[in-house]
Amino acid sequence: MNSLVSSLLSFAQQVPAEKILLDMNALAQTAVKLSQPQLRARGIQVHTDLASDLPQILGDSNQLLQVCLHITNNALQAMAQTGGVLSVSTRRHDQFVQLEFADDGPGAQEPDRVFDPFYTTKPIGQGTGLGLSACYGIIQEHKGKIMCQNGVKEATWAEAPSESTDAEVQASVTLTLPPTP
Repeated sequence: MNSLVSSLLSFAQQVPAEKILLDMNALAQTAVKLSQPQLRARGIQVHTDLASDLPQILGDSNQLLQVCLHITNNALQAMAQTGGVLSVSTRRHDQFVQLEFADDGPGAQEPDRVFDPFYTTKPIGQGTGLGLSACYGIIQEHKGKIMCQNGVKEATWAEAPSESTDAEVQASVTLTLPPTP
């Protein structure tokens, strides 16, 4: 019960963002580095493909790191039983900087609902359904977009075990943020 109350209070807390110039690649690398022990313990490999020509973004480093860590943790939970590959990539897309997390897990059951408050697929007592909803709010505050989709695993992200097929389902969460004005 304490966990639920803490989650609700954290979700409701409105702390103004302290925005500074950020390197999205450094943010992604920090999230991967902090998550590495848990990923390794579950047999999850991390592949990164970070673009070298990204402009800086204006953002709150703590909030955006929280988003990255939460998404990484969700990927970890999705692949906890089977292991797999977490692909983290950055790229420039039109006038935005994109950071994408894609995993070899079973995919999101209802990708259109994952950002809804209190939506969870975890057993009772193991999740509140507020984490991705909070991530959505943070990205909205940064004038960005966040989406989750199930899709076909692209061969360019591969280095997957040879028994895998191109039709494997993966979950992909993409953060799209505007560069500095």
